[in-house]
Amino acid sequence: MKLLRIKFSSCPIVFHHPATDFCNMRYYLTKEKSDLKKFDVHAAFCFFLPPLEDRIDIGDHENCSEALKAASELQKDVNGCSFCARDCHKR
Repeated sequence: MKLLRIKFSSCPIVFHHPATDFCNMRYYLTKEKSDLKKFDVHAAFCFFLPPLEDRIDIGDHENCSEALKAASELQKDVNGCSFCARDCHKR
């Protein structure tokens, strides 16, 4: 039996994809701009994740940087959430 190597994430909820051997997080983009006049990217576990009708599913990504790249294809002004995507948050 072959054991799969898993890259652990700092995120509490991950989805393992055996084909890529990565642990990924589901990310969402807000439909409305935040106070900073940007569209925020949130991880699935985020306390500040908006309701279903106010967000766009941008898929599973290895980290917030990859999620921001995907979000920037949909909206011009994107930013990481200061709570769940702190490494990608710009003030």
